[in-house]
Amino acid sequence: MSTIPDAVLLCASSPYARRGALWDAHRRHYGQDGDEVLVWQADTRSMNPSVPQSYIDRHIAEDAARASVEYLAQFRSDIEAFIMREVVDACVLRGIFELPPASRESYFAFCDPSGGSSDSFAVAIGHHELSRDTICVDCLREIPAPFSPEIAVAELSALLKSYRISSVTGDKYAGEWPREVKKTI
Repeated sequence: MSTIPDAVLLCASSPYARRGALWDAHRRHYGQDGDEVLVWQADTRSMNPSVPQSYIDRHIAEDAARASVEYLAQFRSDIEAFIMREVVDACVLRGIFELPPASRESYFAFCDPSGGSSDSFAVAIGHHELSRDTICVDCLREIPAPFSPEIAVAELSALLKSYRISSVTGDKYAGEWPREVKKTI
């Protein structure tokens, strides 16, 4: 398209979950005056008035969640994971991916280790903000598999040291790797 003057790409889809490419485009561009990407959201009858309202009403009566996606152009919220997206979004500082260590804070860390062959190794670093009685997550890191557990631990240990953390809470699982390391020590 970059070589065709005035080219236009049109995409049409029924919304589904509040995740994925369609949701990301909607969240970034919907309702943004002057944006070069136009995202519109319209129900079936607005787009095609020849569809009988009784037809839509019947589908809503049968399965309101499914029909709201298909005929009312609404993203589903009933299929979300553990925490609703609005709750997570309200807790996120937009455009900030990691907070550097602050000298006045005491940090703690949690990890979900992996043996390196199929699952990621993840670490979360946070602190307790006493003034608001809030737990803040300052840093999240993931090392996707496959990886060398020794190298991952060295990398994440350096990160933990930068936050002055000397102990980590984890789930005590990482495949065979901890047993193998213990044998060589």
